[in-house]
Amino acid sequence: MTIKKLIKRSLRTILALILILGLAIGILLNFIFTPEKLTPKALAIANEYLVGEVACERIELTFFSSFPNFGLTFSDGVLLPDPSYPDQDTLVQFKEANLSFNLYKFLKQNEVDIKNIQLEKPQIYFHLDSLGGSNWNILKPTDTLEKTQDSTSNFKLNDVRIRKFEINHAKARYKDELSQLTHAINDFNLVLKMAKTDKGLGLDVKNFNREIAIYKTPEKQYKIDKTGVNAELYLSFADTILHVNTSDFAMNDIHFQNKGSIAFFPHQKSSLIHLESKLSTNSLKNFLELVPSRFLAKQAISTSGNLKMHLSTNGYYDKEHYPKVEAKISLNDASIAYKDFPGKIDQLNTEITTAFDWDEPENAFAKIEKLDIVGTGIDVHTTANIQQLLANPQCKVQLDGDIDLTKLYQNFPVDKNITASGEIHTHVTTNFLLSELQENHYEKIDLQGEVSLKKMFLASAKDSISLHSEKLNAQFYKQTDTYHTLATKIELLDSDVHFKKLVEASAEKLTGKVWVKQTGERQARLNGYIDLEKFKFQAKESIRGFIQNAEVKAQVFPKEENKNTYITSQFTIDSVAVSQQKAFVAIQQGNYDIELTRNAPKKWSPKGSVSFKNLMAYDPKFVHRLKMPASKIEFENDNFILDHAEVEFGDSQVELTGKLDHARGFKNGELVTANLNLQSSHLNANQLMQVFASEAEATETSERVAISAQDSLPQEKHTFKIPKNLAFQLHTNIEALEFGKMQLRDIWGKVNVQNGDLQLDHLHLKTLAANLDASLTYTANDSQKANLDFQFYLTEIEMGKLGKFLPVLDSVVPSAHAFEGKADFIIKGKVDLTETLDFDLKTLRGVAAMKAKDIMVLDGPTFRELAKTFMFKSKEKNPVKNLELEMEFEEDDVKILPALLEIDRYRLALGGKQYFDKSYDYHISVLKSPVPFKTGVDVSGQDFDNYDISVARAKYKYYFTDKERLLKKADSSIIKDKARILAELDYQ
Repeated sequence: MTIKKLIKRSLRTILALILILGLAIGILLNFIFTPEKLTPKALAIANEYLVGEVACERIELTFFSSFPNFGLTFSDGVLLPDPSYPDQDTLVQFKEANLSFNLYKFLKQNEVDIKNIQLEKPQIYFHLDSLGGSNWNILKPTDTLEKTQDSTSNFKLNDVRIRKFEINHAKARYKDELSQLTHAINDFNLVLKMAKTDKGLGLDVKNFNREIAIYKTPEKQYKIDKTGVNAELYLSFADTILHVNTSDFAMNDIHFQNKGSIAFFPHQKSSLIHLESKLSTNSLKNFLELVPSRFLAKQAISTSGNLKMHLSTNGYYDKEHYPKVEAKISLNDASIAYKDFPGKIDQLNTEITTAFDWDEPENAFAKIEKLDIVGTGIDVHTTANIQQLLANPQCKVQLDGDIDLTKLYQNFPVDKNITASGEIHTHVTTNFLLSELQENHYEKIDLQGEVSLKKMFLASAKDSISLHSEKLNAQFYKQTDTYHTLATKIELLDSDVHFKKLVEASAEKLTGKVWVKQTGERQARLNGYIDLEKFKFQAKESIRGFIQNAEVKAQVFPKEENKNTYITSQFTIDSVAVSQQKAFVAIQQGNYDIELTRNAPKKWSPKGSVSFKNLMAYDPKFVHRLKMPASKIEFENDNFILDHAEVEFGDSQVELTGKLDHARGFKNGELVTANLNLQSSHLNANQLMQVFASEAEATETSERVAISAQDSLPQEKHTFKIPKNLAFQLHTNIEALEFGKMQLRDIWGKVNVQNGDLQLDHLHLKTLAANLDASLTYTANDSQKANLDFQFYLTEIEMGKLGKFLPVLDSVVPSAHAFEGKADFIIKGKVDLTETLDFDLKTLRGVAAMKAKDIMVLDGPTFRELAKTFMFKSKEKNPVKNLELEMEFEEDDVKILPALLEIDRYRLALGGKQYFDKSYDYHISVLKSPVPFKTGVDVSGQDFDNYDISVARAKYKYYFTDKERLLKKADSSIIKDKARILAELDYQ
């Protein structure tokens, strides 16, 4: 055996022994350092060096899988930011992470030499706040770290070195408060190799991202597919400068080469950037791939021409500064064609130069020296120059183009859902400051040329949208007056639009003119005139509309020193109608004068008036048509002023004068207030109350009633609920009113609606039977249940007609039918109402009083029986000199307190109870008669044809006497009740 073979065999033996020894050590360490023992120790050491916190469910020491290095496997771990950082979202969260390191250096030299860190499918969140602070700054400062090590343990790290860092299939998010942008990355992959020396750190970066979304708000995302970076970087420790030696940034196979440096100034929270970038992949096809397929078909496309781009970025990036960015883009002699399609873009040329300087925004600009697109059906040429791009942009644009949509549609691969035809011609030049446009100084805008469309048809079957116009022509020119100001003429013929079965609209003809009228060297306003013929529209939910002829005039006044921008407009409409199913509104000869003032960018305040010759409206819920003859209504925002506005509703004619404020409350539930004078020759309250009835009830009624101009609702009252957001005050003067079966006249007084209550405050009215003064409060919690707090004062009422005026009195005072003559009657109380607004007598609580003089008691069976008992002289009419009654309503009856009644030569006192079923139980005491003794009679029965009379002792003989000694024998509680009732009624 040769010496050489012997040495080889010895080396193999030694290596085998070393391997066996290493394996044995690994087994031993894995036995000693179990995950249960290792996890808390490792976390404690790691957290000594972090301001943030690392937490992990399990840490396991490995040797075999990471041989020849030792390794750690972390399961279910999180890395948290500094607890003082405002945003406490988790910095890194992972299911599994693997780390391999040099155990010898760690044990013998107190150095952490990490060979590789690998994270699988982690979730990463980086955040940069508005002050430049970051959530990834989690390592403790050196001085703090030394104090911590001295005070907590004898363990001290001499060096930390990471050679490779790898992230696979991560979901990452970076939120930058400085730029107010958020970057969300799907399938983020990174391999970072690091070579550390005493002078610096070399970095080899490889990155691939399947998708990056950039946004300020999540609803508006700009997405980029397939991006990546392949770069060699070097970070110098002495001056903290990151040198970009080589860098290839790729986006959908488009590659940018970058070189330069980024200097970091951590204490100032600032960076100085010097980067030069140029396009290395210049195939036009790669750029077309960035255009969404809904705008440009991608199948079998062939291109020619080269795209060149150079980007320069220089300057500071911090809270107050952004680097200056300059770019040059050129595309020459390019073309685009599709296989199997005859269409082709023969010429595609452009020259674009831009510069963005946020420190000197007036120097920022964008220039399009040329943009030429020529091909099948397309001939478009554009130039543009925008100066002061970041300050007050000065825009100069020229657009010349002819587009044949029919050729485009026939010769290019257009989406099958889209149909297009027609011709577009454009020749426009313009020059303006953006601020002049925003502040409505249209007189300073230079706009000349024309845009015309012929036989235009565009449709998207997928979106259910179509647009058709036989002709659309717009001309822009200078008025030939002193100041040569802007003017535009518009003509639109036979046009219609359809949108998703939601809206269909058509117009036979629309012509108009828009021009700037100069009123002085610095004063001008934008004027407009439109003439519209036969406009129709149809919307969802069966909404239809029609305008026969309309003229519109408008003026826009620019913002001045002490006045905001405002618009005035005048509409004249020959006839207009809007309908929804059976409901409609129609206006004849309407005139509208409106002024809109801009208080904020998207907030306008309207003011003006509406007048018309005739208005008619109908809704099945309201049963009747509403008509308004010639009227004028003024408004400001949602506040309205009515000046003798006439309204006809069913059988009612009303004239309104006054104010109604905050009308939008009818829709959104806010408070609506009104102070109105209401004049009416005839008012049918039964019909009006149907407006407030429940929707189901109103709809049911509408189906029963024929719809015609002479409709009249069956005369029935109905409970109604008043919205709580109405606060109305009405001053009424009504000649005639129908309420239930009552015919009332000469009504005047105050009506209040507030907090869901209807209040009448001393409302005066007349009937054929009496004069009435009424005060009441009507409250309804729903459309089936209501109650009334009331006081009625009837004067000079025919006693026999009490029940006709207030039907409830037939049950309360049925004996009134036995009298002839006039009386004063006052009643006060509370009661629940039935659905038809009748009194629910079981709930009636209150008091009443009646006074009458020189009335007659009519001859009848009951009276003849009483006359026989008292030995009256039988007469057809029996005079009563005086009658005064006080009553109190209890649970199911009326308590009639003792009252004095003088008939013929008799002086009687009567009282008792009247029940709501018309049964009664009365007592009559004879106080004075031709017979020299006092007696009494009890009268009871179910009605006045079914009664029982019996003689009894006189119960009321002490109540009506001037003798004090006899008066003391009377029941004082009854006397007090009589006085209380009169006082409560304020009845003199």
